[in-house]
Amino acid sequence: MKTEEYYGAVRQQTAALNERFPQGFCYLCSIANRDRGTVDGSVTEAANDNAARCLVERTHRLATDDEVAEWHGHQQQNAQASQSKEFELRGQKVMWVRR
Repeated sequence: MKTEEYYGAVRQQTAALNERFPQGFCYLCSIANRDRGTVDGSVTEAANDNAARCLVERTHRLATDDEVAEWHGHQQQNAQASQSKEFELRGQKVMWVRR
């Protein structure tokens, strides 16, 4: 792909993402690619312009709703573990209650 074509594709993809995700970011899921060193299935939140680059380079795809929900759950667990450790260092005990 020539440089002009690449940046044209990135601009076009950015415009499409801005229309679909007006909040300015979207969720991506990585695609296994040995040449670029990416593994399959890692979800991340990315600004639309950066996401467009990843989609054009085919290192990522848009994440599904189920993948995003699982990612949010994992992020919440990580935050709770981190907070629990901070409280423990201060000598406080924590018990998380799930609603």
